[in-house]
Amino acid sequence: MEIIAKFIAILVSVPTASMKKSIPKIGFKNSPKVSFDFEILPLRQLFQGHLTGAITDHSIIAPHRLSFHMIFLVTKGEGQHYIDFQSYAYKKGSILFLTKGQIHAWEVKEENDGLLIVFSEAFLQQSFGFSSVLQYYRLFNYQLYTPIHQLEAFQFVEFMDLFSKLKREYNEPNDFAKEKIIGSLMSYLLLKAERLTRQKKLPVENEHYQKLFIDFKNLLFANYKNDRNAAYYADNLGISYKHLNEVCKATINQTAKA
Repeated sequence: MEIIAKFIAILVSVPTASMKKSIPKIGFKNSPKVSFDFEILPLRQLFQGHLTGAITDHSIIAPHRLSFHMIFLVTKGEGQHYIDFQSYAYKKGSILFLTKGQIHAWEVKEENDGLLIVFSEAFLQQSFGFSSVLQYYRLFNYQLYTPIHQLEAFQFVEFMDLFSKLKREYNEPNDFAKEKIIGSLMSYLLLKAERLTRQKKLPVENEHYQKLFIDFKNLLFANYKNDRNAAYYADNLGISYKHLNEVCKATINQTAKA
C-alpha cells in the first residue's frame, strides 16, 4: 500500500507536462566484474543496499524508469512488484520481465529472495546481432504480454540452473571468453523464456502486424522527443498512416496517435 500511495501521490501532485522530470531514469552502471553491460545479483543484495542507504541515486520503493532490461526470478517469499502503475503479485517460481523505458518500484521484504539479471540493449546487439535480437523483442513487448509468468516445478528447476550458471560465470575470476559464455547462456535463457511467451495467446495473430507494431514502438522510443506526429512514423516504416492505425488498433486497441 505504501508504494501505491507514492504512485498516486505523484500522479495527483505533479502536472502531466512535468511528470517525466519527477520520475528518475536509472542508467546502467558498469560492474567491476565485467567489461560489458551485464550484471546478476541476489535480490537481498538490492534490498540491503536500500536499507543501508548504499543506493544514493534513487529510492527503489519509489517509481523510477529503467534504461535497461531486467529479468527477476523469485526463489523465496512472495510480494508485489509495481510496473507502469500496476501491481503484480509474485511468489516462488515467478519470473518477471521488464524492459527499458518502463516505470517500476519494489516492495522491500527482507524475507524474500531471488536473482536479478540486468543488461543493456547494447549487450543484446553485441552478443546476438540485430537480426537475432528481433526474436527476443516479444519477451520485452509489454503492450502485448503480461510481464510475469508462474513457472511449473520442472521449469523453475531449468531456469534456476541457468541463473546459477550465469552467476558462477559472472563471478569467475578468469575473464577468458567470459562475454561469449555469458552471451551463450543468455541466448539459451531468452529462448526458453520466449517459449513461455509463445504459450500466451496474442491479441493479434498476424505476425506481420506484430512485427510492424514492434518496429513502430522501437522507432517511437528513439524519436518521440523530436517528433510526435504519427504520420512521421508511418512514413519511416514505409506504410500509410491508415495502415499504421489498423496495426495499432488490432494489436493494442489504440490508434497510432494515442
